[in-house]
Amino acid sequence: MANSLALNFTVICMVKDPVGYEETFVEELEALNELNITNPEPLYSLNEKSWLFSAIAIGNILGIIPLTQLINRFGVRKTFMLYGLTSGIGTLILPFCVSLGFVPVFMVRCMQGFGLAISMASLGAIVSAWSSLHTAGMYISILSMHIQFGAIIVMPMSGALCETELGWPAIYYILGILTIFSFALFYGFYTDMPLEHRFVGQKEISIISDGKISKNGEKIPIPYLKIVIDLPVIGIIVSCLGGSFALQIILQYGPTYLNKVLGFDLTKTGFAAALPYVFAGIVKLIAGPFSDMLTCISERGRIIFFNTLSQLPIVVCFIMMASLPSELGWLIQISYSMVNSFSGLNAVGVAKCVQLLAQHHAHFIMIIMSLVNSIVILVLPIIVSFVAPDNTPSQWATLFYILAVIVFVTMMFFNFVCQVEPREWARTDSDHGSIIPDSMHPTQVTVQREPSNTVCKVISGHMHNLKIHPLDESEITAQKKTNKRFSIKKTSMMTTLPSLNENRLGEVHQWVASIPLSKPVRNIPRDFSDGEIIAHYLPRYIALNNFTHVNSIALRRYNWETLQKMVFNYLNIYLNVEQIRDLVDGKPGVMESFLYILKDKIDVAIVERRFRPSKRRSSSTTRGSTLSLNQSDSEYENGAQSTTKIASTPKSQIHKNEQGTAQEIQKMQAQIQYLERIIDQKDEHIAALTKKLELINSQNGNRNKQEKSAREQEEHNQILLNQIRYLENVVQQKEEHNLTLSKQVEKLMEIVYGDTINCGRASANSPMDSSELTSPIISMAAQSYGSELFNEFLMATENMTQTERQRVFPDYFEKCNVLGWEFAQNVTEMIRLYGKYDDAVTLARIGLPPFVAKFLTLNETIMESGLEQLCAKSEVQFQCQFGFGESRAQILQRIQNLKKFDGNMYLLLEKDCKKETRKQVNYPCLGHNVSSWASSCTTKIDEYNSTRTTLNEQIYNIHINAAAHATRAAKNANPEDSKNFIPTKIIIENILRKALKQITEIESQKCRSLDAMLKCLLPTAKANCGSVAADALKTAISVGYLRRERSLALTLSFDQLDMDPDPLCQAIENNS
Repeated sequence: MANSLALNFTVICMVKDPVGYEETFVEELEALNELNITNPEPLYSLNEKSWLFSAIAIGNILGIIPLTQLINRFGVRKTFMLYGLTSGIGTLILPFCVSLGFVPVFMVRCMQGFGLAISMASLGAIVSAWSSLHTAGMYISILSMHIQFGAIIVMPMSGALCETELGWPAIYYILGILTIFSFALFYGFYTDMPLEHRFVGQKEISIISDGKISKNGEKIPIPYLKIVIDLPVIGIIVSCLGGSFALQIILQYGPTYLNKVLGFDLTKTGFAAALPYVFAGIVKLIAGPFSDMLTCISERGRIIFFNTLSQLPIVVCFIMMASLPSELGWLIQISYSMVNSFSGLNAVGVAKCVQLLAQHHAHFIMIIMSLVNSIVILVLPIIVSFVAPDNTPSQWATLFYILAVIVFVTMMFFNFVCQVEPREWARTDSDHGSIIPDSMHPTQVTVQREPSNTVCKVISGHMHNLKIHPLDESEITAQKKTNKRFSIKKTSMMTTLPSLNENRLGEVHQWVASIPLSKPVRNIPRDFSDGEIIAHYLPRYIALNNFTHVNSIALRRYNWETLQKMVFNYLNIYLNVEQIRDLVDGKPGVMESFLYILKDKIDVAIVERRFRPSKRRSSSTTRGSTLSLNQSDSEYENGAQSTTKIASTPKSQIHKNEQGTAQEIQKMQAQIQYLERIIDQKDEHIAALTKKLELINSQNGNRNKQEKSAREQEEHNQILLNQIRYLENVVQQKEEHNLTLSKQVEKLMEIVYGDTINCGRASANSPMDSSELTSPIISMAAQSYGSELFNEFLMATENMTQTERQRVFPDYFEKCNVLGWEFAQNVTEMIRLYGKYDDAVTLARIGLPPFVAKFLTLNETIMESGLEQLCAKSEVQFQCQFGFGESRAQILQRIQNLKKFDGNMYLLLEKDCKKETRKQVNYPCLGHNVSSWASSCTTKIDEYNSTRTTLNEQIYNIHINAAAHATRAAKNANPEDSKNFIPTKIIIENILRKALKQITEIESQKCRSLDAMLKCLLPTAKANCGSVAADALKTAISVGYLRRERSLALTLSFDQLDMDPDPLCQAIENNS
C-alpha cells in the first residue's frame, strides 16, 4: 500500500531542475530563487499526473485478471509472494525510471498497481482460513490496517525526506527494500491452511474450524454468476463504491488538498496527511473486537450499525469541509482527519458481512471489491480535474458535496439489502446447509454445548448451538419411506405455542427432570439442553458431539431453522420465523411452551413408530459420544416388532383438522398484512425515486445551459488572450524602440560631456562624487535633449487633432526614460562580478526584489559607486522631462508617486542620493553574512515562501478564470447599443469584483504570513545592524508590496474598479 501511495506525495517535491543543477530538492529551490523563479515548474503536467495516478488502477485490474486462478492453483502464500516482489522491484527502480522519462515511470506505476491487487483478495482468503467465525471482526480489522499503516509510514517520511539532502528518491529505496524483506518474511512463516503449520495444534484447529462450512478437503468451484447477481452482494459492491470514493479522495489528493488549498508546507503536509490514518488504525483496533462482543443485537443489526457509523460521519465531514470558511482551517483539518478515521469502521461492517455470507468464497468478493476500487482510482482523477481544475476552495467544496451524496446513497442501499446468513451458493453439494468442521460425519445432527460450569446468556443452551448435517439423497429416500410406513404425515399447519398454567409448567419441569442430561438444569430458558432430549427419545435424528460454545445469534438462528427443516417437520412441528426468533432471544415462557408441544409430539412419534428409548441409546447423551446411523436402524427395527400400532379416532382427527385450518387462516392473514406493508413501502420508494429522477432531469437541463455558456466564455477568453498577445507585441516593439533611442542618446551624451560617462564606466571599483555625474553640464544637456524631443513632437503633430496628439505624446515623452541606461548597465555589471549569491538568495526569500537583494551584497566601496550612478540615472531622466515641458511641480509629484509605490525608490531618492543620510544606513551589515541575523527566523521564512508560492498560484488561476468569464460575457456587447451594453458592462464588473474579492481574501493570508516573518526578522536586524538599517529593510519589503506581487493586469483591474486591499495589507503597504 505504501508503495502505491508514495507518488501521491512526492509528486509535490518533483520539479524540473534549473539549468546546471542536479542536486537535492533544497538546492533546486535555492537555484530557482537565484534565478528569480518563485513558482518552479512541476516535473509532470496535470495530465501526466492524472495518468500516473491512474496507472495504479490499470495495474490493479491487470493483476486481478489472473488472481483467482493463481490462488486456486498455487495458494495464497506463493501468489502473495509473487505480487509482493513485483511491487517491491517496481518501487526500487522508480527513481531511475524518472530520469528516463514519463513512459518508464508509468510502466513502473503499473507494476506497483499489479502488486496491490493481492491486497483485498489475500485479506479475504487469510481470514477465511485462519479466523473463527466469532472473531472474524477482529481479524478483518487487524489485517485491513495495512491501508492505514501504509499511509502512516509514507506520508510523514516523504514530507521529511523531501526537504533533506537525500531528496525524494530515498523514499522509494527505503520502501522497496522494506517490501522485499517483509514479503520474504511472510513467505517463510505463513501457510495456506492451519493444519499445515508446525506451530498450530489440534485445539487451535478446532477453534478455527468452529461453525464453518466444510469443504471436505476439496477445491470447490466458484459460482461466479450466482455471486454477482445476488442482491446482498450487489449491496456490498455498491457500498464499496461509495467507500472507495471517500477513501481514495484522501489517499490520492489529501496531500494536494492540504498543500495547495489549505496552504500547508511540505513537512506539515506529510504529518497532517498521515494523522487521519493514525486515528483510523486506533478506531479499527477498538471496533473489531467490540463488534464480536456486541451480542445484544443481531448480527445483521451489528453490520448495519457499523456501516452507518462508518459512512454517515463521512457525509457530515464532507459537508463541513465544503461549507466551512478558510479561516477555520483547524476545523477543516479535523473534518479531513475524521473522514479516514471513520472509514476504518467499514472493516467491521461491509468486510465482515462478506465473510459471513460468502464463507470460503469471500476472496472472490474481495477481488470484486478491489476491482471496484481500481475503477474508482481511474475515474477519480477525471472527476477532480473536471470539478476542481484550479485547486480553489470553491471548486473543492463542490467536489465534497458530490462525494457526500454518493456516500449517503450507497450507505442506504447496503443497509436495505444487507444479509448475514451464508448464501445458498456458499454451501457445498455434499455439505449443503452444514456448518461443522471436516472431521464430522456428514449424516449427523450435532449439538454443540458450552464447557461444564459455564453459563451463556439468552438460551445459550444446546438447542441454539445445534449443528446439523443433512442426509444424502439415498438416506432421504429411505427416511421418506420410513415416515410413510409409520404414518407421520406432514402438513402445512403452523404450530401454535400455548400459554401454560401452573400445572402444565410443572409437567414440563418434571418431564425435563426425568431425562438423564449431562448437567443439571437450573433455568430452562437459559440452560435447557433440548438436543439431548431429542437424542434420548429419537436417536435416529441426532448424534451428540461437543464443541466450544457459539456466540453468534445468526448461527443459532440458522441452527433452529435447520432443525426445523431436518427434524421438526417429521414430528409435525412447524415454527414460523417469529417463534424461532423468540426462542433464540429467550423470550420468557416461549421455551416452556415449545417443550410442552415437543413432549406431546415425541410421545406420539414413539407410539406410532413402535419405538422405546433403549438404555444403550440413553447413554449417548454423555459428553463426546456419537451413535452411527446403522446402530439407530437396528434399534428401530427391533422396536417395531414389539410395539402395537394405535390409530387415531375420527373425532380426534376432525378436531385436529379444524384447529389446523384455523391456524392456516391466521397465517395467511398475517402474510397478507405483511405483503400489504411491503407494497406500501415499495410505493413510497417508487415515489421517492420519481422525485429524484425529476430533479436529475432538471439538473441535466441546467448543466446543458452551463456547458453552452462555458463554450461561449471560452471563445471570448480566446479573444482576450489574442488581445493580450497583441499588447505584448506592442510592448516588445516599444522596448526595441527604446533600446535604439538609448544608443542614440548615449552618443549624444558622449558628445556633450565627453569623458564623464567613460569615467563612470571605468571606475566600478572606485568611488565617485555624485556631483560629477549630476553636474550642471549634464543637467543642461539632459534638459536640452528634452527640449529637442518636445520640438520633434510639435513638428510631427502639427497637422494632427488633439486626440491624435494625445495618442502620440507618450512615444516622445518616454524617450527621456532611456537616458542613463549606461549607468544601469554599469551597476548590473558590478552585481554580476562582485555580488554574493548565497546571501542574495536569503534576502530574496525574505521579500526583497532580486536586483536589490544582489545589490546589497556588494562591498561598501562598490556599493557607494553604484548608488551614485543610480542617482545620476534618475536625475538626468527628471531633467529631460523638465526640458520636455513638464513643470517642476509635476516632476516633484512623480517623485512622490515613485516613493509611494516602491520602497526601494523611496530609499534611493530619500536617503541614498544624499550623502549626509546615505552613511546612516548600514547596508553592508544587512547584505553580508545574512544568516548571522536571519537564521533564527528560518521557520517563519520557509512558511512565508511556501504560503506565497501556493497562494500566488491560486490568485493567478482565479484572475485568469474571471478574465475568461468577463471576455465571454463581453463577446457580443456593442458599445453603440446602450440598451444591451450597459447591463453587459455591469455583469462584467460583477464578475471581476467577485474574483478580486476572493483574491483580496487570499492576499490577506499572504500578508499575515509576511507580517509574522517581519515581526521575527526586524528585531534581529535591529540588534545586529541598528534601527536605521532595520527600518530600511522594512521599507524595502513593505512599501509597494502588493503592486510588486501582483501582475500588471491584476494591478490595473484593482485600480480600474477601485477595489481596496485587505486592511493588514494596506498597513504593510503604508509601512505603518
